[in-house]
Amino acid sequence: LPVTVANAWLAEWRGQLPDPMQWVVKLDPLEELVAASLLLRPAEEEDATERRLAGFVFTHQKLCEQVLLRELLRQIRPRTLPTAEEWLAWARQAAGEGDQTEFRELTGALAVLAVRLAVAGEGEVLSALLDLANESVRTQVLGAALRALGPLWGKTDEGEPGAAGVLAALLEAARSQPQRGERFYFAADRAHQWLRQAGYSLCAWALGLGRLAVLRDCVRAEPEKLEWQKEQASCLTQLADLAVNLGRRDIAQNYYQKAIILLHHLIEVHPQRLELQHDLAVSLRHYGVNLRDLGQENQAKPHLEESIFLLRKLDVMEPSQINTQRELAVSLIALANRLKGLGNSEEASNYFHQSINLLEKTIEADPRQVDLKLQLSICLNY
Repeated sequence: LPVTVANAWLAEWRGQLPDPMQWVVKLDPLEELVAASLLLRPAEEEDATERRLAGFVFTHQKLCEQVLLRELLRQIRPRTLPTAEEWLAWARQAAGEGDQTEFRELTGALAVLAVRLAVAGEGEVLSALLDLANESVRTQVLGAALRALGPLWGKTDEGEPGAAGVLAALLEAARSQPQRGERFYFAADRAHQWLRQAGYSLCAWALGLGRLAVLRDCVRAEPEKLEWQKEQASCLTQLADLAVNLGRRDIAQNYYQKAIILLHHLIEVHPQRLELQHDLAVSLRHYGVNLRDLGQENQAKPHLEESIFLLRKLDVMEPSQINTQRELAVSLIALANRLKGLGNSEEASNYFHQSINLLEKTIEADPRQVDLKLQLSICLNY
């Protein structure tokens, strides 16, 4: 709790007491928090000559968030939700001004309030966060609002009106300026992952399409910027993977193909960027697996083989890259499963054994990889 905020609390409290003598005999709000409830403790800083009060530290972050949330709501009473201007001002205060550090507890309080704004359908208020420069605060608070849309979305692509309206307002603001678009795209990344993993696939699908539209605006604004092109390929692959989970394999094929075409083009222009070849190898594997699951075994094989070829080449060029070896092992398993399905057990066994060697190597380097241990057990049982 910065000293400036504490002093503002005290000034307001003193203004509510008609007799200055009451300042002495009554506990002020900070004394109640520090001495009576032990929720705060003084924090000092020092230089070469003196120590001085820097602010107050809450002993429990979640308690602090609730105290601050009550204070924010008190400031706007009788309203229960802030205006866009108030919302942005609070976010900037949480981000810190000048040489002040981020006020993490206030950020947490704003995340709680962001969920309330999302539930209330206040997308225009939430979109004010896109004018906040601080990435950390913007990502945490906006992410909380986007995650809240998952349970509210419903069972259709269009979503329930309230939740869909919030997302529409955010996307409209994001597409109004390139800087806002960039801020929205990256702030929404973790929320998009969370929605997919939590099973809110339809909400994730809508958010993914929105992110792709915003990203294409960014590409048009800066067509020479490689990072935007890379992100576009990644976004296309993510949408394709999500389409597979939704059972929309034909739509997935379209997105996989677009990602692969784009990555081939980028590799031709930037052959020195090895991460592009890695991304292409992963997209080719996903595309090949989807073809296999559609029953198009013969079409799947060349894509899986190209994925393995690229990853082998990268492994030779960067033998210390465990992630490359991990992806290579997964691609080998995908091709082995395809060959096994065609009845070619001998060749499938060869690829399974190659993947076993790689999996054992990567697990030894990082024993926390539970998914790789599962893949290894499957290969060993083959």
